[in-house]
Amino acid sequence: MSLSPPGPNLVSSWEALADGLQVQRLVLHLPQLREQLTTPPCGIALFTHTLPSALTVHPAERVEPAAEAVIDRAGLQHWLRLPAEYGTTGTGTNPLAASADQVVDTLLVGVTDPFVRAEVAAVCSASAWWVGAFAVIRHLGVHHASLQPVDAVITLETLESATSVVALGTAQRVLAEHLRTAG
Repeated sequence: MSLSPPGPNLVSSWEALADGLQVQRLVLHLPQLREQLTTPPCGIALFTHTLPSALTVHPAERVEPAAEAVIDRAGLQHWLRLPAEYGTTGTGTNPLAASADQVVDTLLVGVTDPFVRAEVAAVCSASAWWVGAFAVIRHLGVHHASLQPVDAVITLETLESATSVVALGTAQRVLAEHLRTAG
């Protein structure tokens, strides 16, 4: 007996909604992001010991088409496309990349499949860019609850912690999709 493929469940529906809202927020703030990267305002210390442009360096991870197909099926194609398109070029690496790499190392202990490793490394590396990009545009808005302007300093440790959480979430989505479709 053949079962038809199940429709989207509640979790995947919420993920799709959250993804759309993230992409929408980023696209709405692209002019401000570009402005902050080209001419940061004087007198505003948003980051301790980190330039805003360092937080948005292109992710280093490139994936093979077979690995990218799993990422696409997980609904995260935008997760790689937008950092590749809007990331800054620089000689260094994103200071948040080490936090993303730690997630990869923790999740993939003993995993030797190069496609699985590439899939997880790519979305985790892109997670560092996303956290950095939102941190750069953060002060241009207002606090979500109080509607007061946000002007506080963001520490690198805070951004590293956020990167770890975001990387873990995206890695879990890719691994779940890989397991769901693996033979």
